[in-house]
Formats: sequence, structure tokens, C-alpha cells
Amino acid sequence: TCISFAPSHFGLQLASASNDGKVRIHQGSSTNLSEWTASSEFEPDGAGFGAYVSCISWNKNRVESPMLVVGWWRNAEPRVSSLGVWGYSVDQKKWVQVSKLEMEPDRKGTVAEVRDVDWAPSMGRPIHLIAAATGSTIQVWKLSSLVGWQERRMEPIERPAVLEMGASIPVAVWRVGWNLTGTTLAASGENGQVKMWKLDFQGQLKPHVTLEPSQ
Repeated sequence: TCISFAPSHFGLQLASASNDGKVRIHQGSSTNLSEWTASSEFEPDGAGFGAYVSCISWNKNRVESPMLVVGWWRNAEPRVSSLGVWGYSVDQKKWVQVSKLEMEPDRKGTVAEVRDVDWAPSMGRPIHLIAAATGSTIQVWKLSSLVGWQERRMEPIERPAVLEMGASIPVAVWRVGWNLTGTTLAASGENGQVKMWKLDFQGQLKPHVTLEPSQ
């Protein structure tokens, strides 16, 4: 259902996810790009068969170990949607959960499926920003430095900021993405609209510009 190449400083690695509820990491050969080996795999907590791992994104920080934010959902009853951060433990030689990102319910009071996620480049910031497209909202979490995550459980600094496309009728959000400096967030809706938010000097996302389908 989704694939994502690791940042170059982690070497030639490719993360893939599918509807069997698993995330797999493949390692490529630096001398022969036709050679790939399955180096590891993990199942997000609570996912299992029948769950769709719908989106993944790598932590791009150069001083932290390999990490992925993973979103998954199950359409059958009971409907479940979840988002979490996973890191590779060298000591345990496996991927383990670093943090669970609790989502805010939508206007109907339900937690909608996670369609997309993007981990912002940190660019020297002391915190991490992770954005996800969930139902008709964009939710953004702040995480403190993840150095030393093997020794302690990491939790978001605060509840996620909830953003919407701004339409009077809720619009499903399909994609989210940060710019190269992690200071501008863009999201696209099913109505063809693209909206951007920019971080202010206090670290809050403020509406920046809206692109209409006719533009």
C-alpha cells in the first residue's frame, strides 16, 4: 500500500507496507542495485491481518537511529485507526515501538482512517513535527528529541494540533507534506484544493496560502 526510501545517511534501504498488516525493510546492495534482501519486518501493535498499513515516513534526523512513523487502519468491525513511531534497536536487533500518537476525533466524534503521514525535517530544531491526514483533518504532533529512546518511553509534548481545509462541509484530506526545512506544511483535499500552513516564531502553524483547482 505504500513505500518509502530511507534518508541517504541510513544507506540504501526501502520500507514497504501492505494489507497483511506488516512493514518490511529491504536492504539494497551499493554495488549492484539489482540485489535486495529483506533485512527486517514488524507488525504495528494491534494491526495484524486485515489491517491496512496505509502510510509510512522516515525520521530524517542524522544523529538519531532509524525510525519510522506508521499509520494503519482496519475497515471491518471493530474499526480501528492508529499511528505510532517505531525505531530499530541495535541491541534487540528488531523494530520496537517508541511512541503511540493519540489522534483527536473528527466532527462526528470518530477517529477516521489515516491516509498519509510525513515526518518533517528537523533542521536543528529541538523537537520533531509529524503531520498526518486523518479523515477530514490534518493532525500535527510535537515530539521532543528522540536521542536515548531505548531507555525511556517517548510521549508527544502535547495533544496534536488539528487543522482543516477550511470548507463549510468537511473535506477528506488525502495527502500531507513538509517542505525541505520543515517550516511549511501542505495538504490536499478531495475537492482539488491545496492549503499551506507556515510555522510562526512561536512554533505554531498559521494559514499561509490556499490554492484552488482553477489556479
